Amino acid sequence: MKQLWKVLLVLTMLFSLAGTAWAAAPADPESIEVEFKSVKDSYSVGEKIKLTVETTVGGTFKDIKLQVLPIVGGDEDDEIKNIKTTGSKSKYTTTGYITPSKSGLYMIAATASMTSGSKVIEAEASAVLDVKDPKKITLAVTPGDAEIQLGQEIPVLITYSSKYSTKFTYSEKVTELASKKVNGVYKKVVLFKPDEKGTHSLKVTAESKYDKVSETIEVEVK
Repeated sequence: MKQLWKVLLVLTMLFSLAGTAWAAAPADPESIEVEFKSVKDSYSVGEKIKLTVETTVGGTFKDIKLQVLPIVGGDEDDEIKNIKTTGSKSKYTTTGYITPSKSGLYMIAATASMTSGSKVIEAEASAVLDVKDPKKITLAVTPGDAEIQLGQEIPVLITYSSKYSTKFTYSEKVTELASKKVNGVYKKVVLFKPDEKGTHSLKVTAESKYDKVSETIEVEVK
Protein backbone atom coordinates (compact mmCIF):
# COMPACT_ATOMS: atom_id res chain seq x y z
CA MET A 1 0.00 0.00 0.00
CA LYS A 2 2.85 2.37 0.86
CA GLN A 3 4.53 1.68 -2.49
CA LEU A 4 1.24 2.24 -4.37
CA TRP A 5 0.77 5.60 -2.63
CA LYS A 6 4.29 6.60 -3.60
CA VAL A 7 3.71 5.73 -7.28
CA LEU A 8 0.43 7.66 -7.37
CA LEU A 9 2.08 10.69 -5.77
CA VAL A 10 4.91 10.65 -8.32
CA LEU A 11 2.48 10.47 -11.25
CA THR A 12 0.43 13.35 -9.83
CA MET A 13 3.53 15.54 -9.44
CA LEU A 14 4.77 14.77 -12.96
CA PHE A 15 1.53 15.60 -14.75
CA SER A 16 0.30 18.62 -12.75
CA LEU A 17 2.03 21.14 -15.05
CA ALA A 18 0.33 24.39 -15.87
CA GLY A 19 1.61 25.86 -19.12
CA THR A 20 1.89 29.46 -20.14
CA ALA A 21 -1.60 30.89 -20.70
CA TRP A 22 -3.02 33.91 -22.44
CA ALA A 23 -6.39 35.50 -21.95
CA ALA A 24 -8.64 37.74 -23.98
CA ALA A 25 -10.87 40.26 -22.23
CA PRO A 26 -14.59 39.69 -22.85
CA ALA A 27 -16.24 42.02 -25.35
CA ASP A 28 -19.85 43.03 -25.96
CA PRO A 29 -21.20 40.28 -28.27
CA GLU A 30 -23.41 42.82 -30.01
CA SER A 31 -20.47 45.00 -31.02
CA ILE A 32 -16.90 43.87 -31.80
CA GLU A 33 -14.49 41.27 -30.51
CA VAL A 34 -10.67 41.34 -30.39
CA GLU A 35 -8.59 38.18 -30.26
CA PHE A 36 -4.88 37.30 -30.39
CA LYS A 37 -3.93 34.47 -32.73
CA SER A 38 -1.14 31.87 -32.61
CA VAL A 39 0.47 32.79 -29.29
CA LYS A 40 3.07 30.12 -28.44
CA ASP A 41 3.87 28.73 -24.99
CA SER A 42 7.29 30.39 -24.99
CA TYR A 43 9.76 32.41 -27.06
CA SER A 44 13.51 33.08 -26.99
CA VAL A 45 15.45 36.26 -26.29
CA GLY A 46 16.30 37.93 -29.61
CA GLU A 47 13.54 36.12 -31.50
CA LYS A 48 11.47 38.26 -33.86
CA ILE A 49 7.89 37.58 -32.74
CA LYS A 50 4.98 38.22 -35.07
CA LEU A 51 1.83 39.36 -33.28
CA THR A 52 -1.54 38.82 -34.97
CA VAL A 53 -4.78 40.32 -33.71
CA GLU A 54 -8.19 39.78 -35.31
CA THR A 55 -11.06 42.23 -34.80
CA THR A 56 -14.58 41.36 -35.92
CA VAL A 57 -16.43 43.97 -37.95
CA GLY A 58 -19.01 45.87 -35.91
CA GLY A 59 -18.92 49.19 -37.67
CA THR A 60 -16.41 51.39 -39.48
CA PHE A 61 -12.86 50.67 -38.41
CA LYS A 62 -11.30 53.58 -36.56
CA ASP A 63 -8.10 52.51 -34.81
CA ILE A 64 -6.26 49.73 -33.00
CA LYS A 65 -3.47 50.20 -30.48
CA LEU A 66 -0.92 47.59 -29.45
CA GLN A 67 1.00 48.17 -26.23
CA VAL A 68 3.69 46.13 -24.48
CA LEU A 69 4.32 46.00 -20.74
CA PRO A 70 7.01 43.82 -19.10
CA ILE A 71 5.39 42.36 -15.98
CA VAL A 72 8.23 40.08 -14.81
CA GLY A 73 11.77 40.86 -15.97
CA GLY A 74 11.87 41.93 -19.60
CA ASP A 75 12.96 45.32 -20.94
CA GLU A 76 10.78 48.43 -20.83
CA ASP A 77 12.50 49.75 -23.98
CA ASP A 78 11.26 46.86 -26.12
CA GLU A 79 8.49 48.01 -28.44
CA ILE A 80 6.13 46.74 -31.10
CA LYS A 81 7.09 47.83 -34.62
CA ASN A 82 5.71 47.70 -38.17
CA ILE A 83 2.06 47.65 -37.09
CA LYS A 84 -0.27 47.16 -40.06
CA THR A 85 -4.01 46.50 -40.40
CA THR A 86 -5.84 44.94 -43.34
CA GLY A 87 -9.60 44.46 -43.60
CA SER A 88 -12.25 42.22 -45.12
CA LYS A 89 -16.04 42.03 -44.90
CA SER A 90 -16.00 40.08 -41.65
CA LYS A 91 -12.82 41.08 -39.81
CA TYR A 92 -9.72 43.23 -39.60
CA THR A 93 -6.31 41.64 -39.11
CA THR A 94 -3.55 43.60 -37.38
CA THR A 95 0.07 42.46 -37.30
CA GLY A 96 3.12 43.81 -35.55
CA TYR A 97 6.56 42.62 -34.50
CA ILE A 98 8.47 42.64 -31.24
CA THR A 99 11.99 41.35 -30.57
CA PRO A 100 12.49 40.90 -26.81
CA SER A 101 15.98 41.79 -25.61
CA LYS A 102 15.64 40.18 -22.17
CA SER A 103 13.93 37.17 -20.65
CA GLY A 104 10.69 37.60 -18.71
CA LEU A 105 6.93 37.89 -19.11
CA TYR A 106 5.60 40.55 -21.48
CA MET A 107 1.93 41.51 -21.53
CA ILE A 108 0.64 42.66 -24.92
CA ALA A 109 -2.59 44.67 -24.86
CA ALA A 110 -4.75 45.41 -27.90
CA THR A 111 -7.48 48.06 -27.92
CA ALA A 112 -9.63 48.34 -31.06
CA SER A 113 -12.24 50.98 -31.83
CA MET A 114 -14.90 51.31 -34.52
CA THR A 115 -17.67 53.78 -35.20
CA SER A 116 -21.32 53.04 -35.80
CA GLY A 117 -23.11 56.26 -36.59
CA SER A 118 -22.16 58.64 -33.79
CA LYS A 119 -21.30 55.79 -31.44
CA VAL A 120 -17.71 54.66 -30.79
CA ILE A 121 -17.37 50.95 -30.05
CA GLU A 122 -14.29 49.62 -28.26
CA ALA A 123 -13.01 46.19 -27.29
CA GLU A 124 -9.82 44.95 -25.65
CA ALA A 125 -7.75 41.77 -25.44
CA SER A 126 -4.42 40.80 -23.93
CA ALA A 127 -1.81 38.07 -24.28
CA VAL A 128 1.26 37.12 -22.26
CA LEU A 129 4.55 36.27 -23.96
CA ASP A 130 6.87 34.03 -21.96
CA VAL A 131 10.38 34.91 -23.15
CA LYS A 132 13.28 32.68 -22.13
CA ASP A 133 17.04 32.91 -22.52
CA PRO A 134 17.92 29.68 -24.38
CA LYS A 135 21.25 29.42 -22.54
CA LYS A 136 19.72 29.79 -19.09
CA ILE A 137 18.37 27.02 -16.88
CA THR A 138 15.12 27.71 -15.06
CA LEU A 139 14.85 25.68 -11.86
CA ALA A 140 12.19 25.29 -9.17
CA VAL A 141 12.31 22.83 -6.27
CA THR A 142 9.28 22.07 -4.10
CA PRO A 143 8.35 21.92 -1.31
CA GLY A 144 10.44 24.84 -0.09
CA ASP A 145 10.15 23.82 3.60
CA ALA A 146 8.75 20.66 5.15
CA GLU A 147 8.41 18.85 8.44
CA ILE A 148 8.51 15.05 8.75
CA GLN A 149 9.01 12.35 11.36
CA LEU A 150 12.27 10.44 11.69
CA GLY A 151 12.19 7.45 9.35
CA GLN A 152 9.90 9.10 6.83
CA GLU A 153 10.96 10.09 3.33
CA ILE A 154 9.79 13.16 1.45
CA PRO A 155 9.18 13.38 -2.31
CA VAL A 156 10.87 16.42 -3.86
CA LEU A 157 9.67 17.79 -7.20
CA ILE A 158 12.30 19.38 -9.45
CA THR A 159 10.88 21.41 -12.34
CA TYR A 160 13.33 22.80 -14.89
CA SER A 161 13.79 23.84 -18.49
CA SER A 162 17.01 23.78 -20.48
CA LYS A 163 17.82 23.42 -24.15
CA TYR A 164 21.09 21.70 -23.34
CA SER A 165 22.06 18.51 -21.54
CA THR A 166 21.71 19.15 -17.80
CA LYS A 167 23.43 17.35 -14.94
CA PHE A 168 22.04 17.30 -11.40
CA THR A 169 23.95 17.03 -8.14
CA TYR A 170 22.62 16.95 -4.58
CA SER A 171 24.12 17.97 -1.25
CA GLU A 172 22.48 14.95 0.41
CA LYS A 173 21.78 11.38 -0.67
CA VAL A 174 18.54 11.08 -2.64
CA THR A 175 16.79 8.41 -4.68
CA GLU A 176 15.70 9.43 -8.17
CA LEU A 177 12.27 8.00 -9.01
CA ALA A 178 11.09 9.37 -12.34
CA SER A 179 11.34 12.20 -14.84
CA LYS A 180 9.02 13.48 -17.56
CA LYS A 181 9.01 16.19 -20.21
CA VAL A 182 5.71 18.04 -20.63
CA ASN A 183 5.31 20.95 -23.07
CA GLY A 184 9.06 21.58 -23.13
CA VAL A 185 9.39 21.57 -19.33
CA TYR A 186 11.07 18.74 -17.42
CA LYS A 187 9.83 17.31 -14.14
CA LYS A 188 11.95 15.07 -11.94
CA VAL A 189 10.95 13.46 -8.66
CA VAL A 190 13.48 12.37 -6.03
CA LEU A 191 13.06 10.96 -2.52
CA PHE A 192 14.94 12.49 0.40
CA LYS A 193 15.20 10.53 3.68
CA PRO A 194 17.21 12.25 6.44
CA ASP A 195 18.78 9.75 8.84
CA GLU A 196 18.64 11.82 12.02
CA LYS A 197 16.55 14.46 13.79
CA GLY A 198 17.11 18.16 13.26
CA THR A 199 17.12 20.60 10.35
CA HIS A 200 18.44 19.30 7.03
CA SER A 201 19.21 21.34 3.92
CA LEU A 202 18.97 19.71 0.53
CA LYS A 203 20.70 21.72 -2.18
CA VAL A 204 19.78 20.80 -5.76
CA THR A 205 22.20 22.00 -8.44
CA ALA A 206 21.52 21.91 -12.19
CA GLU A 207 24.43 22.50 -14.56
CA SER A 208 24.86 22.69 -18.32
CA LYS A 209 27.78 23.90 -20.41
CA TYR A 210 26.36 27.45 -20.32
CA ASP A 211 24.70 27.84 -16.94
CA LYS A 212 24.65 26.58 -13.34
CA VAL A 213 21.83 27.22 -10.86
CA SER A 214 20.86 25.90 -7.43
CA GLU A 215 17.83 25.75 -5.16
CA THR A 216 17.72 24.67 -1.50
CA ILE A 217 14.91 23.26 0.60
CA GLU A 218 14.79 22.90 4.39
CA VAL A 219 13.44 19.74 6.02
CA GLU A 220 12.77 19.58 9.75
CA VAL A 221 12.92 16.04 11.16
CA LYS A 222 11.10 15.45 14.47
